[in-house]
Amino acid sequence: MDALWESAIRSTFEILLNLPADAELSWQREMLSAWYEIWSRYFPNSKPRRRRSIDLMHYTVSTLAGLAATQMLEGAGAPLRATELRFLKETLVRELA
Repeated sequence: MDALWESAIRSTFEILLNLPADAELSWQREMLSAWYEIWSRYFPNSKPRRRRSIDLMHYTVSTLAGLAATQMLEGAGAPLRATELRFLKETLVRELA
């Protein structure tokens, strides 16, 4: 996992874990903007519709957050989930082609 994505996912995960139940959710727009900036660096030549890009970003972040949570639960020595990352890569290549 690239350091930039890993940092974004960890930050998001930390925010979500520590978010009070009654918190205002205006941070979502800012988080989406930050994800879109990272996304644009990784896929500069991809021009899907904005709604499709947002859907793919949510899918990617959900997948990476799930993998991060799984790795946290399994412990420090847990192997990187190569199969799941390959599925994610194949999906993004197909959808962004």
